[in-house]
Amino acid sequence: MPAVSGTTPSGVAVLTASHDLEPGHRLTTEDVNMVRMPAELAPDGVLRQRERATGGVLARAARRGEPLTDLSLLDEQLAELTSGETNEAAVAIRPADDATAKLLHPGRHVDVVGSRNGRAEVLAERAAVLAVRSRERGSERGPLVVVGLDRHRAAAVAAAALRETVTMTLR
Repeated sequence: MPAVSGTTPSGVAVLTASHDLEPGHRLTTEDVNMVRMPAELAPDGVLRQRERATGGVLARAARRGEPLTDLSLLDEQLAELTSGETNEAAVAIRPADDATAKLLHPGRHVDVVGSRNGRAEVLAERAAVLAVRSRERGSERGPLVVVGLDRHRAAAVAAAALRETVTMTLR
């Protein structure tokens, strides 16, 4: 089936799930349909090219007919991490300084630094940034940064983030 793109009098072409899909599923061409919908109903970040979705890993479940967006798919490094490496883990951190998260993007490396009782300590070096999610509207919680670490170090960083202030330095 040829890809359909652009805006026409009948709407915009968007990709939807062709059947119910589970989180962590790697998409094939059979998993997506190209449909038209009114432009005002198309969600922000909707995927419009079959090639963009094919091979991607779903971050969450999708129902048949649901439009797929950029947030439906895991970032590539996060997809690799969640699909096989048993000695690695991902840990989500809310940095003490919101501005730090604005400087990050997947593929960047950071040192994770904790501070307890006025003393700073490097908890992990050269952690790969896997995903960055900005502060949600209306939320008092800051942005979320997901980093990949070996399982032991990830557990230590997660525990530290629960009891102390954690931030990141850029590498």
